Amino acid sequence: MYQQLAALSGQVCSTGSQHRKRMNDADFNQTLYLRDQCNNPIKRTVRRYPLLKVGDTDCNDIEVDEDSGRWLFDCTFPGSDSGTLKCEWAVRNDIEEFLFTDPFGGACPDLSTVITTLEANGQDFINPESLRTELYNQGLDDAQKAEANLIVIYYEQLWEILKQAFSKLRAQPPGKTSAIQEYIDVYNHYRNFEDDICEDLHAGDMPLKMSLRAGVTAIDAIARLNWAPENPKPFNVTVQDPAKLACCSPGSDAKKDESTGTCEYPFSAHLGDTGCVCGKTASGASVAFEITECENFVSEFAVAEEFVLIRMSVRRMGLHW
Repeated sequence: MYQQLAALSGQVCSTGSQHRKRMNDADFNQTLYLRDQCNNPIKRTVRRYPLLKVGDTDCNDIEVDEDSGRWLFDCTFPGSDSGTLKCEWAVRNDIEEFLFTDPFGGACPDLSTVITTLEANGQDFINPESLRTELYNQGLDDAQKAEANLIVIYYEQLWEILKQAFSKLRAQPPGKTSAIQEYIDVYNHYRNFEDDICEDLHAGDMPLKMSLRAGVTAIDAIARLNWAPENPKPFNVTVQDPAKLACCSPGSDAKKDESTGTCEYPFSAHLGDTGCVCGKTASGASVAFEITECENFVSEFAVAEEFVLIRMSVRRMGLHW
């Protein structure tokens, strides 16, 4: 049937496409200077590769300077995965393109052309009397005929609405566009149909968070964006690299109290209320670790003395001291 309507319409084919049409969003480049907890530049080899996002949309790293830890990301706002862009895509592709451009019923004519063609050529088989006759011929009783008459009335009302909205014969001048398409075209001349519909629906989505996941660090919001920045400022970010030891400075040695025979780190070596101290490795490098001491700890063991257990474990810390 749609192929027959295509022939009657005189149009070669609809200009629509079965491919997904994507809305445009704004591009910008964001620079991050990434360093680990030891103040070393983050390289591409870091476990859990850096992922920068604007809202729900991933940014792509396009340039990495491993000597300085400078990472350049290509981002979009609000992004193809944002609620706003998905809404605008739906309005344009599922409403506007479906009504005025896309092939209707798998054939060439779009919906507006189908209705225009039916109005011009289908009076003999889509008029109310023809429909009523077809219904009566189904062997209806009086009650069913009354229902059929009501259906025909509803059909007439619906068909008139469709012709007023979509038939190109009703527009001025006739034959160019439908009334509803002309309305949207005029609206878009002054405003933006998709933006205005989706702006109110997704007003609560703004501002969008720019978030980062790298190493074992998760930063929920490096920045909050209401629009794509024209000149994005760079950010310095410390990333906790799980492959590196916890760093601190300066490292201290434990001191033995000759009078009591106990050994402990000086107060200056304690790192706040973290339960960690800044000590030294065997090679002399500074390292932060958690220390648990048994009561009456002594630095020299004797077989006859009470057994003492020392447990020291390196804690992964995201602080640079």
